Order: sequence, then C-alpha cells, then structure tokens
Amino acid sequence: MVLNGEINIAHKNHHKSHLAKYQIDSFEGDWETTSVGTYIDFNLMTKGNTQGKLSSLHITSQKKVEILLNSTNEFMMFYSFETAIEFKINSEKRKLNQGELLLIENPLNEKIQFSSEKSCALAVVEIRG
Repeated sequence: MVLNGEINIAHKNHHKSHLAKYQIDSFEGDWETTSVGTYIDFNLMTKGNTQGKLSSLHITSQKKVEILLNSTNEFMMFYSFETAIEFKINSEKRKLNQGELLLIENPLNEKIQFSSEKSCALAVVEIRG
C-alpha cells in the first residue's frame, strides 16, 4: 500500500500498475519486480496457507469510526502512519502514536472505535492462517 507519493510498478511477464496514495498491488514474492517513483509504502508478506488482507481506514477529523473486529482472523493490525490517534476497545481508551502498530491477536467480535483531531488514515491488516 502506498502511504505517501506515487509509484509505477512492473512485474515481468505479469502486469504493470500505477499506484497513488492508499492504493494496493498484490503479487507473488518470486516475481521479478521493478518500481519507479518517490514513495513510502507498507508491505504485507505471507507464506504458505496464510492469507492476508491489506486495506486503509479513513478517519475524519473530530468524528469517531467504529469497526467490528472479525473473529475469523487470527490477527488484526492497525498502523498509524500519519498522526497519533485515539482508540477505545472494551471501554478502555488508549493512544496509538504516529509510526506505531496496534496488534490484536484472536479478536472476539469486539468493537474498536478510532478518533483523531486531524483527518488521517490507518493501514489495516487482517491475517488468517
């Protein structure tokens, strides 16, 4: 996922993509790949039968975003790459600073609520084994 900037990425004998902020490209790790651009990215790599999903969650300034943690996942991760955010889970409030990753193991259909003073986005990772 592109966190900042833009990238032209090419996978020899497969496909080419132009990616802007928050866009994602999926490909096999053994593909011959080249990229051009000035960017910061966030990568998810899996092995064997492990399945992963990468997405972004957008938070509007001064508004709360609530999501249900999916119990079919083994792990859920939230990466705060733009600014510090507040989150609430099980009625406990906490802060996730810029550059920090929140890891939740075996989520149990709990709700998590995010809020921020600034509009921002989080990288969201879901892992199933």
